[in-house]
Amino acid sequence: MLYRILNKITGWYLVKVPKDKGTEYLNALNKNRVLFWGMINREGFMYVRFSAFSCGAGLRVAEREGIEAEVEKTVGLPFIIYKYRNRHGLAAGTAAGLLLILLSTLYVWRIEIVGNVNISDKVIYQALAESGLDIGTYIPTLQPNSVRTLLILKLTELSSASVNIKGNHITVEVIERNPPPEFIDYSGFYHVVASRDGLVMQVEAYSGMPLVKKGDVVQKGQLLIKGQYPSYRGLNIITHARGKVKAMVYEDFVITVPLDFWEKTYTGNTDVKVSYNVLGKDINLFLGVLVPFTNYDAKVIREEVKIGFLKLPVIKTTLTSREYTKGTTEITTEEAKAKALGAFYAWCESEVEGEILKRYYKIDYDKKARCVTLWGTAEVVTDIALEVPFDPVYENQPE
Repeated sequence: MLYRILNKITGWYLVKVPKDKGTEYLNALNKNRVLFWGMINREGFMYVRFSAFSCGAGLRVAEREGIEAEVEKTVGLPFIIYKYRNRHGLAAGTAAGLLLILLSTLYVWRIEIVGNVNISDKVIYQALAESGLDIGTYIPTLQPNSVRTLLILKLTELSSASVNIKGNHITVEVIERNPPPEFIDYSGFYHVVASRDGLVMQVEAYSGMPLVKKGDVVQKGQLLIKGQYPSYRGLNIITHARGKVKAMVYEDFVITVPLDFWEKTYTGNTDVKVSYNVLGKDINLFLGVLVPFTNYDAKVIREEVKIGFLKLPVIKTTLTSREYTKGTTEITTEEAKAKALGAFYAWCESEVEGEILKRYYKIDYDKKARCVTLWGTAEVVTDIALEVPFDPVYENQPE
């Protein structure tokens, strides 16, 4: 692979000779110590490759031996430069492009983060930027140890990090801290009370004395598990009452769906704005307002700019806006009821916490207001235990 690249940079010739003279020609080249490679017979000719430095000697050997030889093809950078020698603008542009590529190798093109699970890439990128590492950072001034230390100080969720430089590609490897075990606070004195009204379905008292059982109806604020109680020996026990009390509660839902509502009607007008971020610097290629519409939907696409397989330190951002107008649409009563019912079931699935035992609803149509209203209720089993502090009463103190 390396030899191919070098040969294309220095240039090479493809010379053809009659096939019946091929063996004679190769022997003559070996006798005169002329370098060549890549012999192949095709369509009555033998094709031989010479470098830009040995082709002249190879053609002179053919002339001395009386062998007809002809240059079939030239390949390489010198021939391209010669071909466009009179196009000064192209030459200047090529030189400027090569210079830009050379200079850009001194800046960070890409940052890759590996090893994170709970911390998002966005949070780490922001912390890296604040620590002195970002797209467009001048690599000779980059101090990996300093960046690593500042990153760990800014993100206490990390236990270690490393910053590895490979060309203009930076890899940041992080290791997150193992979260400590959940701390259970046993200090202080607490009762467990009901956070809401409900029908008790299950009681689990981890500490303290339960005062309710399955089947009891409780009200909000009622004492469920007592934190101060006498033991079977008559001793006064004061503790941090803890536990779970599962109860059936009622969750209510109300929604009104009008028969007349507005919807979007797209006009077909579209506006596209393009901007670039080159080595961390924003370059906008548009004039005037960002979006020329009053009502619009917008879609943003960010993508890396590539030339072939080569990634450039350029991020292209395209903002596409679609204009729409607001129009009023009328739906039937049955459609409005279907919308309300769909919203009720979606609420049960996403908003209600706990196990749903039963759900029921009532739908009314208000002809004067031209709307449909749904009242829904869900019977749910959930934990209603709520810890509240209390001041203990000691034996010599009246309760």
